[in-house]
Amino acid sequence: IALFSASSGGQIAAILFGLFLGLAVLAKGPAAIILCGGAVFFWALFTKRWRDALRLFHPAAIAAFCVTALPWYILCARRNPDFLRIFIVEHNFKRYLTPEFQHIQPFWFYIPIVFVAIFPWSLFAGLGLIDSFRRDTVSGRSTALFLLSWAAFTIIFFTASQSKLPGYVLPAAPPLILLTAWSWARRDSRDPLLSRMSLLSGWLVIIGAAVFVSYVSRLPKESPFTERWAWRWAVGFAAASLLLCVFALIRRKVVTALVTCILVVSGVELSNRTVVPPLDRVFSARSASPLLIWWREENVRACVYELQRSWAYGLNFYAHRDLPECTPSVGLSVQAIVSEKGFQDLVSMEKEHPEAIRVKPFHGPGVVIGRDMYLVGIGPPLPADSPGGEAK
Repeated sequence: IALFSASSGGQIAAILFGLFLGLAVLAKGPAAIILCGGAVFFWALFTKRWRDALRLFHPAAIAAFCVTALPWYILCARRNPDFLRIFIVEHNFKRYLTPEFQHIQPFWFYIPIVFVAIFPWSLFAGLGLIDSFRRDTVSGRSTALFLLSWAAFTIIFFTASQSKLPGYVLPAAPPLILLTAWSWARRDSRDPLLSRMSLLSGWLVIIGAAVFVSYVSRLPKESPFTERWAWRWAVGFAAASLLLCVFALIRRKVVTALVTCILVVSGVELSNRTVVPPLDRVFSARSASPLLIWWREENVRACVYELQRSWAYGLNFYAHRDLPECTPSVGLSVQAIVSEKGFQDLVSMEKEHPEAIRVKPFHGPGVVIGRDMYLVGIGPPLPADSPGGEAK
């Protein structure tokens, strides 16, 4: 809004621009300034509207930005002397420039992420990219080029990063969705490309559901993907896609868009009710939160052993503290959450060095950690005359 009202000197728009840029910096740090600046730079490069871009440095925008973002940063820096080094240097520049955080992915990593993030509108976003260079309306084309610059710069910027996570590229989703809506509104309802893209989107979901069913049928019975929810999910999405194909054939643009939106919202809601809970028990550390809370309240000595980074981070989050990596030859009794490989290693250590380590698995209906995770007690061997005991 501030960009396209800059030529008319919109002070309110400038204040809103500074306000929301400040909120973005509070949420994501200096990356927000880089993403905003890169999008505006390439928009100005394509449209030659450098003067409008420079008007974003309006004093009202700068003042609104400083009032919004700076107080929190100043307060954190005063209370935490290492804040600027840890947050700005390590968690922004080091995370971007070095593979120190071990989130290394191939250069094409974000292509399928973006495609899935805006599906089933992904193919229509491609039409929007084409239309942004074809339309003759100056104002409409300028808006489309800005959305294109916003999405493209975000994807390219994070593709160049040495650390890649799926959530990083989400700022590219809003401009792609807006670009899709802009192109959809300007195309004729009888445009054959709209019908073809709708049909192709529907068939992609049907093919994906078939591949999913084929994959699930080969999994062992104990896998969570062999439960009923997985089959219902696949059948439901395939049926919805067939319905989308039917509406695409009748070439009713408004009806097709409305039905697609209803199907997407319904699919997300049903997935949250039926798909997310079983997957949460498998891939999230949330199920261990009661145990972690008990550990904290009872001041239990605890650690983790041979866990994946994602699980270790999740446990630290729900424990509200950093759980250290276990030292098997520990002289004190501790409780530990270990991976399957870690559990086997500990058992082997106990067999090879019974005089140095004792491992006691915990069992019971209340012990719920996650798939291939074990709760064990680790401690020194018991004295020869001891009748037995339990690590805690």
